[in-house]
Amino acid sequence: MKHYNFKSRSFNSGPHFLGLILIFCGLFVLLTPYLFKTEVPIETVFWLSGGSLFIGTCIVSYYQGTLINFADKRFKEYTSFLGYKFGEWHALPTLSGIKFTSKKQRITNTVNGVSPTLSGDIVFYYIVLLGHQEEPNLTFTFTNKKKAHRHQKWLEKGLGLGII
Repeated sequence: MKHYNFKSRSFNSGPHFLGLILIFCGLFVLLTPYLFKTEVPIETVFWLSGGSLFIGTCIVSYYQGTLINFADKRFKEYTSFLGYKFGEWHALPTLSGIKFTSKKQRITNTVNGVSPTLSGDIVFYYIVLLGHQEEPNLTFTFTNKKKAHRHQKWLEKGLGLGII
């Protein structure tokens, strides 16, 4: 593997979930004339579904991440929009190791009178690339332990580092 690409996005909550809903709605509106008998002009259906699909695609395609080039020893913290990654390449600092940690946090929804007020504990898993004197240089956050361990192995192999 020549590159490591960490994407900071979640499709099951937040704005990316809204983007998926808009894409689904756009597809449903596009199929409506074929599923139901309607009196709406076809141009209106195309404009409505096209707008929903476009906005949903823009929301889903916007995220942040980190790209590491193992061969050239450089990294880029980027913002991605519609497939293009905006960001500057920087030289990868001298790294001494990788640290794997976890932290349990209590998550609560704010009472707003509309959505249910749910609360619960969630565990965040962190992969930290350590520099000299064990100072953190880059941190990657995950909510799935297996995925975090898989990414840790990729980073160990690509950077030639050990676990601290």
